[in-house]
Amino acid sequence: MKFSFNSMELEVPEGVYYPAEDSFLLADAVEALEMKGKNILDMGCGSGFLSLLCASKGAHVTAADVTEDAVEATKANAQANGLKVNAVVSDLLQNVSGRFDFIIFNPPYLPRGEDEEGHVTYTGGATGREVIERFITQCGTHLENGGKILLLVSSLTGKEEVIAALNESGFSAKIAAKEKIDWEELVVVEACKSS
Repeated sequence: MKFSFNSMELEVPEGVYYPAEDSFLLADAVEALEMKGKNILDMGCGSGFLSLLCASKGAHVTAADVTEDAVEATKANAQANGLKVNAVVSDLLQNVSGRFDFIIFNPPYLPRGEDEEGHVTYTGGATGREVIERFITQCGTHLENGGKILLLVSSLTGKEEVIAALNESGFSAKIAAKEKIDWEELVVVEACKSS
């Protein structure tokens, strides 16, 4: 399916996350940042929407996703839009090297019901925080001094628990943006390394 944003045109294959309200809230937070010349990691890149947005602002972008279809879509969308993005298949930070000024992550954050198997794109385990908690334990070594994480969570995920987990892992975390939609509140959590 096609997706358009500003002057960008993206192709989003079936099974790859199609940008929605959570993507747009995170995009607003990204657009407020000075990106030129910065090293950015777009974790869970999906179709590459946020990766391309960062690259269009002059950032050096690494995009990572656990699914090969998403990584291939990101590569194709970057090429089609004349932007440079390095995309890798990675289970969180497993295959990612280097340090970044910003790490942006729109994770699977919905809690899985007892009778559901869940989909890797949406479901973050029984609490909705399993992928996020794994990410928090890994991301510190990939963040430059003074670097920031922008993490999208939902009221269904437990935003207070996510902020507490970040703070316990040596970050200083706060809510940077939020938006109420029909069944939940979406929140962008901004976290920096505590000195």
